[in-house]
Amino acid sequence: GIFLAVRLLDAFDDVITGFIVDNTRTRWGQFKPWLVVGSVLSGILTVLLFTDLGLTGTSFLVVFALLNVTWGVAWALHDISYWSQLPALSVDPGLREKLGSTAKVFASLGVFTVVVGIQPLVSALSGALGGDVAAWRAAAIIFAVAMVAGVMVNVAGVREDRTAHLEGAPTSPRELWRAIAGNDQLLWTA
Repeated sequence: GIFLAVRLLDAFDDVITGFIVDNTRTRWGQFKPWLVVGSVLSGILTVLLFTDLGLTGTSFLVVFALLNVTWGVAWALHDISYWSQLPALSVDPGLREKLGSTAKVFASLGVFTVVVGIQPLVSALSGALGGDVAAWRAAAIIFAVAMVAGVMVNVAGVREDRTAHLEGAPTSPRELWRAIAGNDQLLWTA
């Protein structure tokens, strides 16, 4: 039930996050603040999700639900910022396609590494750390640090073209909800 509720909230969270990113203007750019905040928060929350807080019963369920909802918001902040920055990297569609393809390849390699490597890593750590609970937490720390480090490479090394996409007035909340309400495919999917 918690996972279903989190997924349903995620449908709205992604739209709101996209709205926030779309209307961000800082001296660091439109995307970098959310890349940093979202990745650091989702890294911390990932570790917390794999940490035994000593809770049971209702208190466990409440904290677990709050951590999952908060993790979803944090993940959306950096994930939506990451993929939304492509149009700001170049006005050349061919270059944007190459950048997008390269980013997708590395993102897929990252997911593949975690999926294939998690069980052998946890098994190895379990023996070294004295149990599965400590091993899962250590694995979460390793992957969270790797994720934040990867995002920081992007933050430090990618330069967005701030003139390419900032034309026009920012989207208002009313316009956002009107667009959602008028998109029957989106509503059916949600």
